Amino acid sequence: LPNNEIKLEVGRDESLAALKEAAQYKNYIVLLFLNDTNDAEASKDNVLRHGVVAQIVYDMPVVKNIHKVKLNGIIRAQVNEFIDFKPFIQVDVTTLPSVSENIDEELAAVRLLVEEMKKEAGLLNNNQELINTISKGVTADKLTDLLAFNLNLDINNKIKYLQTTSVFARLKYMLEDVKKEKYILTIEQ
Repeated sequence: LPNNEIKLEVGRDESLAALKEAAQYKNYIVLLFLNDTNDAEASKDNVLRHGVVAQIVYDMPVVKNIHKVKLNGIIRAQVNEFIDFKPFIQVDVTTLPSVSENIDEELAAVRLLVEEMKKEAGLLNNNQELINTISKGVTADKLTDLLAFNLNLDINNKIKYLQTTSVFARLKYMLEDVKKEKYILTIEQ
């Protein structure tokens, strides 16, 4: 998701070629997701049409053909067209800026969300760096992206946040997901 630091280990030949190519574009790259992670090959039919434009900030080879990569997620993107699949996926995308419709409603939803999060610190797995970032104050847009990325949500829920540009809609989803996660935590205890 945007507004997050993404850490990956990259080893597929196609992915390594994409990293190399990104260097020619100021290290910008589009991260796309497979609909079915069991598929070995990417194709038009199994690649999600929403992704994230990210910038590579760290790319270090650790062993033969394996790189540790750190990226900063910048903005949502939607695939307009698949240009090529070899040697890596090349796409034409439109960036999807977040949309704020009603600041007052967003502010109220942020307050509710912060109150819910305070009641159950375990939701963030005691991630002190994340808690400090949120405590210092972040935009509603960044808050939903940080929480969706860091909460223990299944991939379909994370994709829902990726595909939604409305900040208020993401806040409503997050309130629902936080309540579900809190309920699950109470059952597990």
